[in-house]
Amino acid sequence: MTVPVNAMTTQRLFAGNGTIGYKAQYFGSLSLDTVPGEEYSYAGHAPEGSGAGPLKPLSIMLTLEETDSLVIGVRTNGSRTAICDTARFKKLGGAGWFKIDNFQLHLIPDLDAYYDELIGAEVAWLDSFDLDLLPQGYTPIIDSVKSQAQTLIEGTLPAEEAIAFINQVKSLVEELGLAALAFAELDAYFLQAQDLLENTDFDGKAELEFGVSEAASLIEAETCVLADFEAAIAVIWQAIKAYTAGNIEENLAAIATLTTSHCSTWETLEAVRDGLVPDSSHFYTYPKYGNWDGSARKLHWVQYEWEKSYRVTQIGVFWWTDFGGLLQPDVAYVEYWFANDWVKLDDIGTDLHKFNYLSDLDVTTDKVRICMSSAVSTGISEFSVLGLEIVDMNEDYYKYMIQSKLYAYQKINTDSIPLGHVDQVIDFITQAEELLAGTESADSLAVFDAAMTEFLAVIYEAQAAYAILAELMGVSLDLITNTDFEGKDALVEADEEAYLVFEGAESTLEDFLAAVELLGAAIEAYTAGNIEINLALEATVSTSHCSAWESLAAVNDDIVPTNSYDRPRYGNWDGRNSVTHWVQYDWPAAQRVTKFSVYWGTDDGGLLIPHTAYVEYWNETMPEDEWTMAGDIGIERDMFNDLAVDTIEAAKVRISMISDVATSIVEFQVWGFAVEYVDGIAAPVVDKDLKVFVQDGRLVVLGVSEYQVYSILGHQINPAEQLKQGIYIVKAGNKAAKVLVR
Repeated sequence: MTVPVNAMTTQRLFAGNGTIGYKAQYFGSLSLDTVPGEEYSYAGHAPEGSGAGPLKPLSIMLTLEETDSLVIGVRTNGSRTAICDTARFKKLGGAGWFKIDNFQLHLIPDLDAYYDELIGAEVAWLDSFDLDLLPQGYTPIIDSVKSQAQTLIEGTLPAEEAIAFINQVKSLVEELGLAALAFAELDAYFLQAQDLLENTDFDGKAELEFGVSEAASLIEAETCVLADFEAAIAVIWQAIKAYTAGNIEENLAAIATLTTSHCSTWETLEAVRDGLVPDSSHFYTYPKYGNWDGSARKLHWVQYEWEKSYRVTQIGVFWWTDFGGLLQPDVAYVEYWFANDWVKLDDIGTDLHKFNYLSDLDVTTDKVRICMSSAVSTGISEFSVLGLEIVDMNEDYYKYMIQSKLYAYQKINTDSIPLGHVDQVIDFITQAEELLAGTESADSLAVFDAAMTEFLAVIYEAQAAYAILAELMGVSLDLITNTDFEGKDALVEADEEAYLVFEGAESTLEDFLAAVELLGAAIEAYTAGNIEINLALEATVSTSHCSAWESLAAVNDDIVPTNSYDRPRYGNWDGRNSVTHWVQYDWPAAQRVTKFSVYWGTDDGGLLIPHTAYVEYWNETMPEDEWTMAGDIGIERDMFNDLAVDTIEAAKVRISMISDVATSIVEFQVWGFAVEYVDGIAAPVVDKDLKVFVQDGRLVVLGVSEYQVYSILGHQINPAEQLKQGIYIVKAGNKAAKVLVR
């Protein structure tokens, strides 16, 4: 059986003595439901791919009498209502999908002989191991298991004991496999250590000799097993690493965090450092990385990042091509991270069928990336980075680190940070220049370097807060100038307070963050219910199907497309033609919707502009599963297709579409007025009948003795408590109001 990604529910093989579900084995390691009375187990397989395989085994053993009947088969759930409610079933889309092959039924006439055969087959695996290449403690264990097996085969054994013994042998075989690998790994480390001791003379040689001796002592006992070898590996590895650090180049790619601008879902990012180097750039056997995302001539990158800086000495790349979508790059270069910015190191070769190197480097950094582009997209078989660990952190090292941060400080625009931090930036620059010119100790330089790093992070956050507050003040000014909704005085007050922070000579990051929160809340309170917003941005999105290589999240990512070929996009090709598919938005409470807008996507091949498309909606007043038609929506390409409606209340919205093959959406917007949802309460933003006042930092509701107060995040608050600045929701009976507290 095979189950594709995102389709796992209760796929299982079952067999019954006249009763469906008497015995079952589930494909996965859990299920959404089981059938009452079912005796079940789990195969523990994971969903994989899009349904093409590979097929994974499922099996059941069932005892039958001559008069018994037999029911066998494959199913996905005992009953539709048991697996999940109707709404959730729809959200699962293609859930329950499976493919099976090689269905077999075996008769076991002699159960004892069957178990004898299974035991013999498992014990035969023990003979496949070379005892000279295993920890010596396993020799008596293997002999004992073989002896037990022979005794069991010659006698009669209950089924439960036979199965328990077979599982015991399987566990031993698995452990022996790991032990053989550990034996080989430790042997390789001993040989490496011997070579280092004979052919090098770095500082710390005595410590390496001690590490080798300590590792050898851990495996001397005749009873040593896997755990002893693992302990010895840890000891000798640490000794070798300490001895070679800063003296011998190491593979830095293996210890880095690996990221990329994009990796196609059918390719493998980890391939760039798996150590498998082909003879040809067109070699298909090894995994490879590819960055095809539907966009031609796009610059992509693959990046290594380390927790600390290393001295990089060599960088290499072995390109891969299929001479079609993944092409030999015509642009390729390497960058490294310096002064909080990317610096171009050099162009790197683009030759095929060989490694292209940048050698004899001396670059100290904690990030390296290779950038590439071609007429379509690019592929990599291997991307290597060699270098040295920096162990001698002396004055020169810390001066280098301070110099790199000094460049970053000198690039800071002091007109775009809170004024309270300007003098601090200038002081750091002055001190750094003095230290670089002086003869301070490594310890003093290290302390200052750490302080520069810490404050630089504050400044970058302060720059972001400055930009956000400036943008909010622009929005606030526009609202104050051009609108006159209820609650304008509160917005004016928040805007004035934000201005004081923005222009304040001593304002810091903390002040800006508080001002951003306060002004943002005031704008939200003032505009809510008065200005239409794209409600899709706050919705939960689901679909009948999304192809694994497309993106459901694209439909409400708020990226405005330029044409119908744009990416990222949603696409629903599932191997069938002319199928009606849908994309759905859910909110916790009904929203006031006024317009739907959809921007269709296409590749003019499998994904086509639909010939039929319509929008439906649902709210809590409607029967479950009964949707109301909002109307047909346009099917033009390269533009937003709008469907305006008289204001409707919708907790769910669904757009359905059909073409001759499959369909695609680049963006799906739902415009209207938001309704807040607090602890099960659909709370209107303003209720003129509910009068709430702030008195001595506490909320008072005029003419109401019992009411509840919630934070904007939905946490209930004691009304008697003095409140901090922020937005609160007050509920009294079936009425609610949003209040800004200053």
